[in-house]
Amino acid sequence: MSVKNVQSENGSGQFGAKTTGKADKNGYWKAKSEMEKKGKKFFSQTIFYDWCKACGICIAFCPQNVFTRSETGKPLVENSDECIGCRFCELHCPDFAITISSRYLDRRKDDEE
Repeated sequence: MSVKNVQSENGSGQFGAKTTGKADKNGYWKAKSEMEKKGKKFFSQTIFYDWCKACGICIAFCPQNVFTRSETGKPLVENSDECIGCRFCELHCPDFAITISSRYLDRRKDDEE
C-alpha cells in the first residue's frame, strides 16, 4: 500500500508543524494484515516549519528520498511510507525542526470491519 502525502509549508499546528502518514479511506484491515505479514513498520515525519532554516541536510541525506524541496527550500514530505525510521534527518537537523515517530495505519470509523 502506498500513500502519497504532499504538504505545503503553511502549517496549521503549533510552530507550523505538519505530520504525515494517514492510511487510505478504504481497506484498513487488508492493508494492516499485509503489512504485518511483511513486517513493515511505518513512521510519521513532523516538520516544524517555523523552526526550519532550509539548510537541506534532511533532503540531501535521506536514504529513501522521503523529502523534496519546496519553493522556499524547506523540506516537503513526498514519500511518507518509504521512511525506514533511521532518524538521520532528526539527529542531524541543526534547528531541531524534524521529529520521526512510529505510527500504525490509521483506522477510520467508516472502514469495513
